[in-house]
Amino acid sequence: MTKNITSNANAPVIKYTEYLKFGFVKTRFQDFYCPHCGKQLNAGWNYQPKFCAECGQLLDFSEVTYEEEEFLGYSEDAYEKASELMRRLRG
Repeated sequence: MTKNITSNANAPVIKYTEYLKFGFVKTRFQDFYCPHCGKQLNAGWNYQPKFCAECGQLLDFSEVTYEEEEFLGYSEDAYEKASELMRRLRG
């Protein structure tokens, strides 16, 4: 059974994604996805699309509360690699 695109605007699905900022800083941020097809939306605090670029689902960001990126700590492995590189560069 497939979901039909509705003429009613639906709120995007919010997921939290972690990545290494600057290569060693663990960071978490909000990511937005289409509630119909699941495609990642190009959306943020300064831009909210009215439709999904993939399936055309009407989107409603009015209830979305935006959160700043969250610092989670440092990646020990990446930090050690960067420290070793700096030691080598200094001689």
